Amino acid sequence: MNLIEKRIESDEKSGRILVDNYIGIALSRYQDVLLKIEPIPNKIAYAIFGLEALYLKGGGRGELR
Repeated sequence: MNLIEKRIESDEKSGRILVDNYIGIALSRYQDVLLKIEPIPNKIAYAIFGLEALYLKGGGRGELR
């Protein structure tokens, strides 16, 4: 667990996940899928955005922000 926590950057005061890197973006989209009250098509889109962040970790991150 400690190895994973080191890769997840969060705000020191609020504890919110920062979306400055691909892992933060993917986790943020995953939280949207689980926690937001949204229509199913939106939840599917959030899931796809999260996967896209993981697959495009090397380049193209500007489009995900």
